[in-house]
Amino acid sequence: MTVAGQVFALAPGDKLPGAYLQTAFGVRSDAALPNRALLLIGAKALSGGTLTADTEYKEVIADGDEVTLTGNEGNELARMTRMARRVWSGRLFLATVTQDTNAAATATLTIAGSWTTASSGPVQIFVGGQQLDVFSSAADTATTFAAAIVAAVTLKKELPVTAANSAGVVTFTWKSYGTRGNDGILYVDGTFKAAGMTLAVAGGASGASGGVRFTRGTGTEDLTTLLTNIAVEQFWTTSCAIIDATNLARLEAYLDTKCGPLVRLFENHVVGTTKAYAAATSLAQTTLDNARMQMVWQEEGETPGEEQGAWMAALRSNREVSNPNVNYDGIATPFVPQRATSKRMSRTTQVAALDVGLTCIPTKNNVAYVARAITTRSLTSTGAADDGTIDVGQARTPDVINEEIGGLWTAYTNPEDTTAHHYLVNNPSPGNEADVPAGTTYPADWQQQVTLYMKSREATPYGWVTEVDSHPTVVNMNPTSSTPRFVQYTPVIVTPLAHQLEGTIAQTKFVPQ
Repeated sequence: MTVAGQVFALAPGDKLPGAYLQTAFGVRSDAALPNRALLLIGAKALSGGTLTADTEYKEVIADGDEVTLTGNEGNELARMTRMARRVWSGRLFLATVTQDTNAAATATLTIAGSWTTASSGPVQIFVGGQQLDVFSSAADTATTFAAAIVAAVTLKKELPVTAANSAGVVTFTWKSYGTRGNDGILYVDGTFKAAGMTLAVAGGASGASGGVRFTRGTGTEDLTTLLTNIAVEQFWTTSCAIIDATNLARLEAYLDTKCGPLVRLFENHVVGTTKAYAAATSLAQTTLDNARMQMVWQEEGETPGEEQGAWMAALRSNREVSNPNVNYDGIATPFVPQRATSKRMSRTTQVAALDVGLTCIPTKNNVAYVARAITTRSLTSTGAADDGTIDVGQARTPDVINEEIGGLWTAYTNPEDTTAHHYLVNNPSPGNEADVPAGTTYPADWQQQVTLYMKSREATPYGWVTEVDSHPTVVNMNPTSSTPRFVQYTPVIVTPLAHQLEGTIAQTKFVPQ
């Protein structure tokens, strides 16, 4: 006997014991958890660091471990770690991939002119979402003031760049190789500079804020080997800095296999980008379109995209451990607000972004905040709109339930527990359930165990799911397998979050009585 919606993943001759349950997303209504860990994947420093590319994933246990592993304080992976630690104090692992060795992004600040008075305030340099204030003296020349900037950059080790001076031209170089450096923004505010001084930034594309993107960061990275090596490990949330279309496709395939019914090592993955809307949409909707993937988007954001992704992954790890179905509407972020007013998202832009699977980060009252935390799943395989798994909780919750039911089955049939259920029989005739021997289970019995579990997750204090009674679990004996086994179908209706209210507030004319 079969039931519509059931997926038979096991081959008829597959005899390996285990609970093989698939999480099916977007299906319409017509035991102890493992240790939770956060994994960050990114580039190390240009040189140094003990973390071996492609093969290792190392835990950050004490403060400073990330510097030892990655090479310095401002490289991509170390910055992701610093951002994640703002909201996550649990287990944190780092991994990296092989980088080209001559492809770091750069931008320049050219200082020229002459002056005889000190600056009235600092020249403010903003790079990688961080601010650097440097004062000039009356005795400074373009070269000596550039040297002062280099010295200030060197002292501020958490900056994502190094700096070098050549006759008044300061070249800023991203501390990690790769193309992500090209998304970095250099902005210089010379409001208080000395009279007679000129400042000019140069690099890649100009931004609406007056800053410039970095440029010349190149290199081909390949996540394949690393993903193979971490495929057997359990992580709770992962964030990867490497977001080109080729590697995102590799990451998506890795997730689909790892979270499938034969492996069941569930992860959710978060990435971030500051690219233009069209480029971000292509990655989220075309490359990914995946319920377990989230893409944070803040166009022309000064906080690097990899840091935004790491923070969101850490926040989700922290909050979803106790409740997988969480509302993130309006939560303030530590990201730098969008400087250019033209890039601050209108309601129209936010609606469009959410519609294509982007978790947008608007700015309001000079605070960057999460509009709504959604998955990148927005289209069906045929290209039609798919709203079956919008919120990240609609993806996380079924996986947690899958995980817990698997744990329940393992405990219920534990061969080392003499009181467990070690044998299977067909359903007894109604009224003859008491005749089933101790230590034996049958489809209706297991169905009852799952129903009790689902009811517990519907009730207070959980409230993760709803409509359990009207969408019951069905369990039958698989009629074709050489190894007798149950086959189960459990609808999971994730409790909707309270996002919206519509209606009318009607001013009504007073009528004297």
